[in-house]
Amino acid sequence: MKNVRFDSPHPPLLSRANLSEQFKEVLRADIAIGRWKTELPSERHLSREFQLSRPTLRIALHALQSEGIVQLQKGRPARVLATAGTDRRKLRTKQVIILVNTRIQPDLTSLATIFGPLQAHLHRHGYGIQVADPAPQGLRHLNTSMTRIDAEHRPAHYLLFSVPAEVQRWVADNGVPSLVVGSRAADVDLPAIEVDQEAIMRHAVEHLVRRGHRRICLITLPPFAVGVAAGIQAFQQACAKLEGKGVKGRAMASAARPAVLESALRRFLTSTHKPTAIIVTDLEVAIGLYSTLAEMRLRIPGDVSVVSTGYWPLLDFLCPMPTCYYYPWESIANRIVRILNRHWRLNQWSHEFLKLLPDLRSGGSVRSVS
Repeated sequence: MKNVRFDSPHPPLLSRANLSEQFKEVLRADIAIGRWKTELPSERHLSREFQLSRPTLRIALHALQSEGIVQLQKGRPARVLATAGTDRRKLRTKQVIILVNTRIQPDLTSLATIFGPLQAHLHRHGYGIQVADPAPQGLRHLNTSMTRIDAEHRPAHYLLFSVPAEVQRWVADNGVPSLVVGSRAADVDLPAIEVDQEAIMRHAVEHLVRRGHRRICLITLPPFAVGVAAGIQAFQQACAKLEGKGVKGRAMASAARPAVLESALRRFLTSTHKPTAIIVTDLEVAIGLYSTLAEMRLRIPGDVSVVSTGYWPLLDFLCPMPTCYYYPWESIANRIVRILNRHWRLNQWSHEFLKLLPDLRSGGSVRSVS
């Protein structure tokens, strides 16, 4: 949907009647939550705040008067008569709930690159922000868990990070305004700011193949979240396309817990077909890989080259600094907040679908092999 300005003389998509209907619902919600208890601001104030023309604004006010919610007064602001017939407990608050699968990512450090700028932007616009696990007891209890979260917090929006497809389907089926950040399930109709897993994996594999690597390994989290499964599939497809050049790709999934990850890595790195290059998709996995290789006296990049599909500031402290893919999280956070604000203020929910393509930042973790 195109971004529509209220003050445009000829809105490209919305008629004056549609704008006044949307504005009426905004006023109704503000009255219901007690923003205006006795009277509304002046027409001049409302027109300036919401960037509406006076005629459009008056249509909405007359509609509210006909419903018995306000009383128009000549030469004075409209008087509030009722609370718009809305039970305050049923209203959604100006809160954003970020849904994350903490069973797979118990440490949220890897999400700090987006959480930091996102929190700053949300607070600047008056939003509260909380993090919740949609299914702490497993997907069998998803409906119970999400119903409890929704009833307790009544957030205006959900942001879906690294969650299973079942969670995306739940919010879509229940009509809760939600935005997917990462990867969206194919059968889910939600707005999404999506990481282009196929393009990243293809580029990472080709980057290593051009430097002579043929035994390439992907180490990632278990494929419970939509993006993880898409990443594994994209890696396998990229390797299959280069099979004629002798490329053999293997994928390994491990929970981001030190003991589990170290055990899995040791088995993999002592196998007959030990990889010459490893692609990692998570911060904890990257740190665990560096630590395990050091304990096994394997050098980076002398014995094994490493590429990370994401960037986190902690990677700067690893030696050598890993080659990684960098996302402009500040601008992404700004775009997310613009989408949420449009819905909160104007009741326009976005159907935006954007694919992100990061930049490759070269480090010292990749070498060429003969």
